[in-house]
Amino acid sequence: MRTTQIELQGDAPAAARTAPLELSVVIPAYNEALNVPQVIRDSLATLAQAGRVDTTELLLINDGSSDGTREVCDRLAVEHPTVRVIHHGRNRGMGAGLLTGFTNARGRFVTFIPGDGEFKIDQSLALLEAANDAPLVLSDRQVPPEIAKQIRPPHREVLTLGYQILASLILGVDSRGARGLYLFRRDLLDEVELRTGEMHWEFYLHCRGAGRPVHRIHTVASPRLSGVSKVSNLRGVMRSLRDLIRVRLGRAR
Repeated sequence: MRTTQIELQGDAPAAARTAPLELSVVIPAYNEALNVPQVIRDSLATLAQAGRVDTTELLLINDGSSDGTREVCDRLAVEHPTVRVIHHGRNRGMGAGLLTGFTNARGRFVTFIPGDGEFKIDQSLALLEAANDAPLVLSDRQVPPEIAKQIRPPHREVLTLGYQILASLILGVDSRGARGLYLFRRDLLDEVELRTGEMHWEFYLHCRGAGRPVHRIHTVASPRLSGVSKVSNLRGVMRSLRDLIRVRLGRAR
């Protein structure tokens, strides 16, 4: 996975220049012009309430959008010093967007939330609280019963189950409890050469092989602000299958 053809806008917030950043939250966005402003507003409000604005950066990754997301992201970076933006020249997929964000993150810990609002930043803070001495925190995606039908249609459940089974068989691990967000200590990037979009499994296998702790928690999903999932489809599952095989082959070397 390469991170060429990127443009960066925005600088670190003033407070972050004198105090180390604790957390970077990567927000990949592909054609999310309608959703990204509210995601940023909600995130900043939550960070302010938690007293974490000065120690957190929001890193928007515009993945070659064609709907005005680029202009929206640029405006948000100008309006909010906590926000930085990186543009891909073309659409390259969520995995590439995450990798661009991860490698450009400045925080001691790094995580992500989607640009459609399906996970709120309070879930990122929950991952951070759970880290303690662990370099990696995985999570299982929980859906409240009252909104399950809205954000978890039957076909998505089938795809998710298929992914879990394939991940367990291919990697030889229990893939339950790793369907949600994840957070890692940024220095893991110095130890792991990321090769696929299944980066949480690359981190996990590295930590397990090194005897380092991995914590697991539940993260709670919310209704998507608008639009449909851009990864929960057959094409996305096939891409994940390919990447899982590459992860396994990489570990077998």
